[in-house]
Amino acid sequence: MVAKPKQVIDIYALCEPDSGRVRYVGKSVNAATRFKEHLNNSRKHTRVGHWIQSLAGIPELRVLCQCANADWESVEREVISQYREDHQDLLNICDGGLSPDLKSARANGAAHKHRKDKHLFVHIRRLGIAALDCLNRGEVEAALRLKYCALLMKHAKNEKREQFIQLAERYANA
Repeated sequence: MVAKPKQVIDIYALCEPDSGRVRYVGKSVNAATRFKEHLNNSRKHTRVGHWIQSLAGIPELRVLCQCANADWESVEREVISQYREDHQDLLNICDGGLSPDLKSARANGAAHKHRKDKHLFVHIRRLGIAALDCLNRGEVEAALRLKYCALLMKHAKNEKREQFIQLAERYANA
């Protein structure tokens, strides 16, 4: 009987293309393939997807270490912990490992913020669609007001944001 080779796991980082700053830590059996998946899925509404879309170039892939399949969870947790201690602004919602540790995600404020960002994005997108409809009807001023409203919504504080959300819903239903 031939012994099955142990699977090697890559612990990798996605880094800022200009500064090399680590923004996301993950694991994969093939970091290069997983990197392509991140790039292909960057239009999805995830923290990593939004970050990739915001970049002028593509992120840098850096394999930080390799470990045995049995050890990857503890190694990934340790690497994420080290980068958080170094005050890196990681996009990771959880502290690593197979199952998300929602307690730690909430402690980091990440899970709640992610839901809020996604909710806000939907309303900003509605305003953008309404603005395009106005442009198609030749209503340039109305389109500009809607785009300006979307911009204000993106940067508004929570109490003002509700007013913009109501406006977005009103325009989306018109």
